[in-house]
Amino acid sequence: MANIKHITNPFIPKPVHKEIPNTEELIHDPPQHAAPHVLKQDIPVLVPNYNYLYDTLRSRDAWENSADGYANGTVTTVAGSLVTSPVVLTLPANTQSPNWRLQQWPGGTLLYLFIRSFSMGPQTATFATQGEIDVVFIDQFGNPAPLGVIPNNSFFNETPGVLLPSPITDSGQQTRLGNLSCTLNAGATVGTYSWQMGFSCAYLLPALKGYNLERIGEHVTHLDKLHHRSD
Repeated sequence: MANIKHITNPFIPKPVHKEIPNTEELIHDPPQHAAPHVLKQDIPVLVPNYNYLYDTLRSRDAWENSADGYANGTVTTVAGSLVTSPVVLTLPANTQSPNWRLQQWPGGTLLYLFIRSFSMGPQTATFATQGEIDVVFIDQFGNPAPLGVIPNNSFFNETPGVLLPSPITDSGQQTRLGNLSCTLNAGATVGTYSWQMGFSCAYLLPALKGYNLERIGEHVTHLDKLHHRSD
């Protein structure tokens, strides 16, 4: 049987080739990253100005590293009971007030005390029964600052790093800072202890303006407005 050669008629137009459409693109939203970005008009935003704490040398946020005063005293424990010892600031020589710098700071009328160090040790030579002492500093405004649970027969030194929340605002609050509360557990041998607390001053300088008005541009895509379908 003879081969039949296919002959194309040049006068018959050839159909245009078409690709099969991608049905996924037709029934689904375009990817988010492909959406064009639109710049909206600037939006006014209120940015707050926060207050800052300064140390005695007028360095910002450096009050943890300064030493402005200390208090020391003694306390005699009672087994199973709470005893207190007044915390009175030791004044500089030949002065009747601590070396605060409130008047040197325009607008700086608040002083916050920061407990830098605490030490406590027994004066009693021997202890028949060992025990523990729960020590808490309570400032003149009633704010507690736990300083630790220490053994009754050895020395204790630590750096609490506690910023007391209530400020000192006038001269009547400068020297009598609070009380040291000590509770010895029942059955332990009582004793007399020496203690010392170191303080630094954190001066609060309030911002002159509560906030700044800034304008921030926001980029959004048209997908935020389009393709919202209801169920």
